[in-house]
Amino acid sequence: MGFSLLHEGLVIKLPFWRVIFLKALILPQILAKNWGADQARFALWLAPCWGTGVAGYFFLPTEPPAWVGGALAGGLALICGWAWYEKTRWLWLWLPLLMVAGGLVSGQVRTALVAAPVLSKSLPSLEIYGVVAGLEQYRGQWRMTLESVRIPRLAPERTPIRIRLTVRTLADARVGSPVRILARLSPPAQPTVPGGFDFARQAWFARLGAVGFALGAPVVLPDAEPPGWAEQAAWRIERWRLAIDQRLRDGVGGAEGAMASALTTGLRNSIPLDLVQAYQMSGLSHLISISGLHMSLVAGVIFLVLRAAIALVPWVALRWDSKKIAAIGSVMGMAFYLLLSGGEIPALRSFLMGGCVMLAILIDRSALSLRVLSVAAVLVLILQPDSLIGPSFQMSFAAVLGLIAAYELFSPWAGEWRRGKQAQSPRWWSLWGRTVCLYVGGMVLSSVVATIMTAPYAAYHFHRFNAYGVVANLLAIPLASFLVMPGLVAGLLLMPLGLDGLVWPVVKVGLAAIALVAETVSSWPGAALEVPRMSMLDLGLISFGGLWLCLWQGRWRWWGMPLVVIGGLMPWTRSPPVLVLGPDMMTVAVHDDQGLRFVGPSPDRFYRRTWEAVWGEGEQRSREQIPLSGGGIARCDGFGCRLERNGRAVAVPLSARAVVEDCLHRQKMLNPTGYYRPECTAQVLLSRARLRENRVTLVFMADNGFLSFETLRDWQGQRPWSPNPRAFSRAAEYDD
Repeated sequence: MGFSLLHEGLVIKLPFWRVIFLKALILPQILAKNWGADQARFALWLAPCWGTGVAGYFFLPTEPPAWVGGALAGGLALICGWAWYEKTRWLWLWLPLLMVAGGLVSGQVRTALVAAPVLSKSLPSLEIYGVVAGLEQYRGQWRMTLESVRIPRLAPERTPIRIRLTVRTLADARVGSPVRILARLSPPAQPTVPGGFDFARQAWFARLGAVGFALGAPVVLPDAEPPGWAEQAAWRIERWRLAIDQRLRDGVGGAEGAMASALTTGLRNSIPLDLVQAYQMSGLSHLISISGLHMSLVAGVIFLVLRAAIALVPWVALRWDSKKIAAIGSVMGMAFYLLLSGGEIPALRSFLMGGCVMLAILIDRSALSLRVLSVAAVLVLILQPDSLIGPSFQMSFAAVLGLIAAYELFSPWAGEWRRGKQAQSPRWWSLWGRTVCLYVGGMVLSSVVATIMTAPYAAYHFHRFNAYGVVANLLAIPLASFLVMPGLVAGLLLMPLGLDGLVWPVVKVGLAAIALVAETVSSWPGAALEVPRMSMLDLGLISFGGLWLCLWQGRWRWWGMPLVVIGGLMPWTRSPPVLVLGPDMMTVAVHDDQGLRFVGPSPDRFYRRTWEAVWGEGEQRSREQIPLSGGGIARCDGFGCRLERNGRAVAVPLSARAVVEDCLHRQKMLNPTGYYRPECTAQVLLSRARLRENRVTLVFMADNGFLSFETLRDWQGQRPWSPNPRAFSRAAEYDD
């Protein structure tokens, strides 16, 4: 195999290895040429470097000593100061390393600041005293968050600072009320899949030490001591949220009222479950939670209204910069929206991003640029570094990054084409016609770019790809932009006057149309395609390749495409586990080509639901031969299973009788029963005690019968939010 090169009219054929050698010789020249063109964009990589440090901290197997991050960052800061003073080129190497260390420090500091006691085991019914800090309707019941918790049977230093209870009725309780309630408590739920959603970690950073359900109605107590001004302000804002939530659900009505409240107050639990699933299946789930789209629409509406109002007063318009006044008003409106939405992580991130955009307007800089995005990303990661590992941060910043990069790439051509410089246009083809076409084309391009940029993160977190997300967003986003969000802003402004009912019909029509789009698109065949389970390596390759594509402008930007392709293909090259084991013998599943088949006596519903979301629909079967994914057979009956592949076998007994039978053979055994015979000749690879420690165990079988394991315990490591933490806080123990 060879390549042909044209040199001075002659065709020279060279073997492949010589071509690669010649390319390697000129590689330094290629790098120098591209670096010279893109050197000014080097600063854009400081935000990804900070994110790398944050990600490295969260995926460490153990909690690093407190001095590590500070010592590393301090040493690198001194080196960078020396490099800057000496004007050496080594500054380009040390500065990214300093940002990585800064990300590590921000993660350590945030973890230490929110440290609070967490329950280590479930507690029986007991009296709990606390102050109601939050209320939210949830499937016909209420979720009540209590602060300043006091539990007589727990020592004060071991009592969780904040707990969340599910209650059936509120009685007379409201936000700010001191209450006494009888409830059962449990620790925050651990993940059920290695790499899956970790509610325990989320609860740690929310300082939520326990969850549970009430055994009766709360009893309101007299105020023991007057609250401070900060508590009073927080409670008043929470009461406003609940009042506006009720006003919206009553005024708009039906499922549309629940959606209107979710877009305004961030309270989403009253949305019907089937509607939520339709939004998820159609690729419109980003419309449910308050994110950058909603914050930008609110800011845009306020910005346009203020500029138009100023333009109506010539004396003001001629003497003041209406653009900057509108920017200040937009920041104030976004701040109010942030408070009204409860200050959740997506809303806070969107507020910081919008604030950076408005700040750029105030200082006469480009409002939509990658520099503004980088500053916003670093601010968010400094304030809330734990948001990096969540889908909201990843998907929103990836979408905005792709949109800005696409704008930089296509805007020069689009501007020339709009002015008619690209080619001779027919006489009927006016400037307005080109403008309309550019708007429609921009909508299509934005939907395509946003879908492509967010697809890897949706596949990693939700294990699916929305095939028709572009179509659904093309139909739904204009409705949200021109009907729903302007109507909600107008309704909030008219609410103190009692005139908000004038705009709710418009909002209801817009939300009903979006719901129709979601239900229609989700019903199409193949609307949500299942994708294999991705690893952090896959997502890291895709992320780095995408950043390389978007942050550089030279021809070498396309070097990131192979990394994206490799990261996207790697999940399809791995074999799924042949067996998934829960913490006990009740929850055991065998993986075939279609998905999981549960063979345990009584699988846990929560484990079953989450496992099926990752590996496909499960089905309870027994006494049959199950073809394993990748080859082989699992022979299962009511007492256990036997996995066979290429003449090698492993036994999985699920009863004492099966253990006795399997012990008669010299074979490998995974024994979740806890029953064992001393004279057993089988090789026990996993015992019941080890399975409980692992919590979830994935079993992989190679073609030669070699077994490998991936466990939830190894994935979580020893961190403050993992079970039995060794640092930061003492687990709450029940005192009899």
